Amino acid sequence: MRSLQHFISQSPWCREGLLKIHQSMVVETLGAENGVILVDESGMVKQGEHSVGVARQWCGSVGKVANSQVGVYLGYASPKGHSFLDARLYLPEEWFEDTLQSLRQVCGVPEELVYQTKPEIGLELLKNALERGELPWPMGGSGAVFVRWELRTEHLMLPMYFFRNRLFSVGSGVVQLLQ
Repeated sequence: MRSLQHFISQSPWCREGLLKIHQSMVVETLGAENGVILVDESGMVKQGEHSVGVARQWCGSVGKVANSQVGVYLGYASPKGHSFLDARLYLPEEWFEDTLQSLRQVCGVPEELVYQTKPEIGLELLKNALERGELPWPMGGSGAVFVRWELRTEHLMLPMYFFRNRLFSVGSGVVQLLQ
């Protein structure tokens, strides 16, 4: 088992090529006109000091702020089934401070990586998936992409929406253009 884990984690993979093949297989086997694209985050409790992205942040798996890593995930679901399409680890803003430069190097964080919010990561995952090829869903071909995102903090769930290449938030009955 260890040799398989080593092979998977250490081999040079063409990530984008594999994602394109996987996505085409998802469309072929699960694609449906009433399919939906899902964007969500998930936190994993983590206690180590040398794991990438670990910080005190909202961790959905325990329902509170905890020392954790958070991933942003893109999925596809239809009446035929569901599958992940892509994912990215969220790095809290504090990870980009100068004081953590040596830790970023030790953990192998690419130097060109810049801070992105979870909704920004989710939108980038969605954009990349749409560029990889067609995803059958009600608004997939119309150019009007509409995605709901809940920005979770310790005491707030703020719905966010992406519609026609603009990011909106809805809070207290007020719609606000964010981007």
